[in-house]
Amino acid sequence: NGAIDSLGRGYVAYTFADRGEGRRAYEALKSGFPSATFPDISTANPNQMSEFIVGPDHPQFGKNMYDIFNPAISWIKLAIERMVGVIPVYEGLLISPSVSPEWEEFSLRKAYRGRTLSFRFHNPGKKEKGVQKVTVNGAALTAAADGRFIIDGESLKGGNAAKPVYVDVLMG
Repeated sequence: NGAIDSLGRGYVAYTFADRGEGRRAYEALKSGFPSATFPDISTANPNQMSEFIVGPDHPQFGKNMYDIFNPAISWIKLAIERMVGVIPVYEGLLISPSVSPEWEEFSLRKAYRGRTLSFRFHNPGKKEKGVQKVTVNGAALTAAADGRFIIDGESLKGGNAAKPVYVDVLMG
């Protein structure tokens, strides 16, 4: 019936972000949101994402199916996490953004190991990926031997657990 599946859109967005193609990841992600579907024929609640939309070759084209049983949400969360580039890995939090170059600055907060981390990303060169410099509470974070920036438990020592940790990231 040519159904338009939302699961694939989240997966595609994640894949583009993982390849460092931030613009394509962002476009793929946006294309799967309810606002990008067929609002004039949609049968779903406007703030819910259906598992799939019945495709154009079907007599019920545009019908939204299974609004509350959508496995795509997990892939969308992973795609957003991969795009903004604060990724849990074994060693800690890998800082590796993959965003649309129009994103000259963005910020986020993340709870991690009992602390609140407040991130601000700067992208003056309008890059899709790459990190030049990371500071944690004003102190420069040293890149790992492989060139990656990872915030680990050692990076968070000291300070007050009740106060946020400020992380500045310069892309490039």
